[in-house]
Amino acid sequence: MEGTEFSREFDAVIKAVGEVPDTSYLPPHLLDERGVIRADRDTGYVGGNIFAGGDLVTGPSFVASAMAFGRLVAENIIRHLEGRELVRASRPEEPIGIDQINTAYFEHVPRNSPPELGPRDRLASLELEEVGGLSREEVVREADRCLSCGHCLKCGICWIYCPDNTIRWTGDGPEVYYDYCKGCVICANECPTGTISIAREYGVQRHAPAQNCG
Repeated sequence: MEGTEFSREFDAVIKAVGEVPDTSYLPPHLLDERGVIRADRDTGYVGGNIFAGGDLVTGPSFVASAMAFGRLVAENIIRHLEGRELVRASRPEEPIGIDQINTAYFEHVPRNSPPELGPRDRLASLELEEVGGLSREEVVREADRCLSCGHCLKCGICWIYCPDNTIRWTGDGPEVYYDYCKGCVICANECPTGTISIAREYGVQRHAPAQNCG
């Protein structure tokens, strides 16, 4: 609308909305039925000396995902030229349920909600932002609400509560000595983040540290 134009300065602008990769120069055998290039989704490797990433491999996705894929492919190109093993993209771990987290160890704080204009204020002006953003302090407080589900915080709770000295503290965090464990499950029940789980191996109940607990 005339009179509503404005200009702003940015450090960088990424034009991505509605864009599609140009694959007309690629041999048909390199493309799959979706029209994207056949590449290893974990490394970006196509074959020979060819690598690909971003929307050309995954199809339409988020800018952040394409940037992360680009960094991975760039590193693998260097590794390939140096004759080293390629690195693979990390896969998201299976999320754990709230029932596996001991919330008693966390401070119960309400969620920070962004400010919103009421109907009267929204109708009064088209220049006001209807939903505002969080302040720096509010963002930090919101990040502090994270429960670190399934990830060891090295808080020492398991080491403190273990009655049989089964869990020893090392420089990297807790380490389980299975020869002394009697399966009392106290460490798993007390673990704030659900890092420790109980599993049966060969008919014997044993507790197993989860993904990031030593």
